[in-house]
Amino acid sequence: MIQRSTARLQQEDNAQAGFGIIEAIVSTALFAVLMVTIMPAFLSLVNINHKNELRSGASYAAQHVLDELRQTDFPDWPQSGVIGNVDTGTRVYDYELTYCTSGNNEFCATNMRQARVEIFVDNEVIYDLQVVYTDLGNGNDNLTN
Repeated sequence: MIQRSTARLQQEDNAQAGFGIIEAIVSTALFAVLMVTIMPAFLSLVNINHKNELRSGASYAAQHVLDELRQTDFPDWPQSGVIGNVDTGTRVYDYELTYCTSGNNEFCATNMRQARVEIFVDNEVIYDLQVVYTDLGNGNDNLTN
């Protein structure tokens, strides 16, 4: 009798041990449903993060172009409409520098210029910055924005 109850206990333990095929299928299905609902939100966040990273780098690139321009006297500025690129260390951004092109030339005189830098990624403008520089006539470093 003791042997029979021991054998029954072992059979019951073996029946309860581990997952069966049904449990595995149900848990896999639940996991798949969960991933299907979460994945679009995750992909959206990745896309937003990528765009913000591009915009941040473009902001740095535009500031770099304008800093170089600020350190140059007006007569030595490059021709308006110049196209170039800036390497930020993580990416190379294309830019177009224009100045005094608006119909309103009130900011385009001998002692001031309105400059505009457009930053491009894959031929799409992702950052546009306009600034007015004024020559105060204080020596070599005479431009402020």
